[in-house]
Amino acid sequence: MGLGTSALTSSLVLGVQTITFPHCVNFIPLQRINFRSTSFNFGCFNTVDGSSDIFLPLQNNAGQNSIINFVNQTGQKFLIQDRNITSFVINVTDDQGRFVNFNGVDWLMTIQIDVEYLETARISSFSSIVSQNI
Repeated sequence: MGLGTSALTSSLVLGVQTITFPHCVNFIPLQRINFRSTSFNFGCFNTVDGSSDIFLPLQNNAGQNSIINFVNQTGQKFLIQDRNITSFVINVTDDQGRFVNFNGVDWLMTIQIDVEYLETARISSFSSIVSQNI
C-alpha cells in the first residue's frame, strides 16, 4: 500500500520511527469520476459545479480493491460539428471539479472516433434534374 519504485523515507524523531511511502492510499472511494473536455460542445450541464464540459460521468460501483470497468452498452455517441479540431485534452475530475490524483496507479482509457462523410450531389442545371428524375 503506497509502495512504488523509489526508496522509502524514514526518520527518527524523539524516539519515534516514521516511514513515509512514495504514494498515498485513499480508502474512501469517489462516488463518480467525470471525464471532461473543453474542446467539444456536448451540450451537457453539471449542476454541482456549473460546468458544461463533462462528456462521461462514470458512477463508481466497483467493490473494494476492484477495478472500475465501463463498457458503452447503450451505444451513446456525440455528434461533433467542428471540423477544425486538431487536438483535445481530457481531464478526469471528481464531482467538485478537482483533478483525480491516481497516486502513481496506471489506468487506461480507449476512445473510439467514428468519422462519417455525407456525399452531396452536385447538379449543374435544372434540366439535368428533370432528365435524371430526381
